[in-house]
Amino acid sequence: MILATLAAALLAPAADPPKNPFEFADGDRVVFLGGTLIEREQKYGYWELALTLLNKDKRVSFRNLGWSGDTVWCESRGSFDGPKKGYENTVALVKELKPTVIVICYGHVESFDGEAGVKKFTEGLEKLIDGVSGTKARVVLMSPTPFEDVKPTTDAKVRNESLGRYVTAMKGVAEKRDLGFVNLFGRLTVFPDSTPRTVNGVHFDAAGYARTARALTAGDLDRAWTGAAGGPAADPRNDELPRQKQDITPELMRDSVREKIVAKNELFFHRWRPQNQTYLFGFRKHEQGNNAKEVAEFDPLVEKAEKQIAELLKKPK
Repeated sequence: MILATLAAALLAPAADPPKNPFEFADGDRVVFLGGTLIEREQKYGYWELALTLLNKDKRVSFRNLGWSGDTVWCESRGSFDGPKKGYENTVALVKELKPTVIVICYGHVESFDGEAGVKKFTEGLEKLIDGVSGTKARVVLMSPTPFEDVKPTTDAKVRNESLGRYVTAMKGVAEKRDLGFVNLFGRLTVFPDSTPRTVNGVHFDAAGYARTARALTAGDLDRAWTGAAGGPAADPRNDELPRQKQDITPELMRDSVREKIVAKNELFFHRWRPQNQTYLFGFRKHEQGNNAKEVAEFDPLVEKAEKQIAELLKKPK
């Protein structure tokens, strides 16, 4: 009952319509910033594919800065230098990418602190938003997804009651700042899937990302990627999400566009997170730091992959 009431509240429209309903613009550079949910998506590419197909008449590029286990304080990104340095490095990298849209998705890890941690989470989220505000990018907050009762996660109901408080806090920040808000938690709670989306109650596999791509793009873009209103009220009697402008069919999910998106993401991953970064940029750079200049050679490869994606989108299905 608590979870159902919470989900209904999260999906209900606000009293006033959003001042600035979100939509992508030609030439947008989108940066995804978050924890495991975001990092793993680059391996499968279904979410990026869905957004790419819905905007194939525009030049929209994507950069994934997800980091497993990360929090709004960038704790996982500090390496040997700690969270403060991780935060500084993250903000600097986001600015270096010159985004026009930044999608921020956190809350899974933080929710384990329970109700007592909500205030700290909210403060951390607002600090992160302020940190990247110098880019002048439009910021969209994306909620984490619900926990599932799939082993080894056996307390999904309790976990979701805690997570729901963090999603509510995130929605509150979006409303206060008039930011876009994508409520995956609410959508996937109200419209459950009889087949598990996750492999362990938390992490999606390929099929999980494929099935949730509709939740990401449900309805018209100005409804799913809405402003502070939080989206249209959902009818729990419906057995599926509203149909979108262009259905993402299984055939499209398997096509060469997604394969090229995944290849592009891998190239960019090696660009910003080289495996031997301690030797290239860290405290052991005196040993191999002369090779650091080669990391930038991934840039033209990423750009080439994006051009190939654009060419594939022009081809008739």
